[in-house]
Amino acid sequence: MTFPFKVKSDHAIAYVETRAKSLCAALDQRGKGAWIALMVVGFVVAWPAGLGLLLYILWTGRMGQRPKNWQIVQTKPAPKAARGDFETLRVQEIDRVTREAEGLAAHLNRLRQAKDEHAFKTEQNLYDKGQP
Repeated sequence: MTFPFKVKSDHAIAYVETRAKSLCAALDQRGKGAWIALMVVGFVVAWPAGLGLLLYILWTGRMGQRPKNWQIVQTKPAPKAARGDFETLRVQEIDRVTREAEGLAAHLNRLRQAKDEHAFKTEQNLYDKGQP
């Protein structure tokens, strides 16, 4: 199903975008004072409009340089770890886990021996007392 008014709405959107761009260009030519005046008028007329203009001015950097934490695109690429560094860390981690596993196995063997020794001594004491 097609809507006959869709073409009109596309033209309306294009018209609004063109007018907004030309208004921004005109305000940029007049300087920061024009943007501030428009923002003040926006607050007087309706505070949400003034707030929206304030956020737009700050976000686009119309008053100067945008704050660093608002940058959309990073200026420097994030540093990447070298493949050799990753391999070294991986080998070290595998060695550490292997040592811990061996230590745990040795500890469990000692516990088993102690348990068996305790059981043997208990049986020996019962035998010595004459209880089979």
